Amino acid sequence: MQLATDTTPVSAPVNRNTPECLELKKKLAAGFRIIARRKMDDGIAGHISCRVPGTHDQFWVNPLGLFFEEVTAADLLVVNLAGEILEGSRIYNQAAFAIHSTLHAQRHDVVAICHTHPPKGTAFAALGRKIKIVDQNACSFYEDNTLVPEYDGVVASTDQAQVMHRSIGNHRVAVLQNHGLITLGGSIEQAVIDMLDLERTCELNLAVLPAWDDVIEVPREAALASKAVFTSAPRLMLQWEALVRQMERQTAPPSGRLRAAES
Repeated sequence: MQLATDTTPVSAPVNRNTPECLELKKKLAAGFRIIARRKMDDGIAGHISCRVPGTHDQFWVNPLGLFFEEVTAADLLVVNLAGEILEGSRIYNQAAFAIHSTLHAQRHDVVAICHTHPPKGTAFAALGRKIKIVDQNACSFYEDNTLVPEYDGVVASTDQAQVMHRSIGNHRVAVLQNHGLITLGGSIEQAVIDMLDLERTCELNLAVLPAWDDVIEVPREAALASKAVFTSAPRLMLQWEALVRQMERQTAPPSGRLRAAES
């Protein structure tokens, strides 16, 4: 197993059963259900992670073998940068460890990371292009999106993940050529909502593709003003609460498993 390499010190022991941690686990579980409800998941592939508060080298992530719609707070693993499972009884996806350990190690500003292969985003990724800022929703990503043009197969090592990190840089979202989408947020809410918004942006980009050279992108001043609104804490909070209500109304726990809001 190749390990994430950086200068991050090993965190002191932390209590992962605090009210804050339990609430974050519930939010992370809800995020999987929200993505699944939009049919933006891809079988047992894809992963969402969240850094454990008070640490620089531990994160929650979904285990291998569960659909997004199945993941509950109780299923989540705690993994460190050495690849050790500190909490949980299942194994992790090797690609999940490679990608999330590398990005969490390098991006201390990031709390949560969402990576999946949604239909529209993956189709757009095959074009090897950056998104165009075609509407106010896309303005959320103005000057904060990029393209990762390298694809050399399933990410099985941190060496491959380092290539991804170098292309992503300090951007918040990226189109992964021939692969899918990834979002890096300051919260679970931002990472998940950004994934929904990025998929919609890719869908609109595909729609205007026949007239690509004639597309009029949102002007800089308007884009920055809209970005401030779409990335604001109040918008993210209200959008998240609405998404959770919608998910709770429409998603029944599969096979008697716990609801996303339960631990």
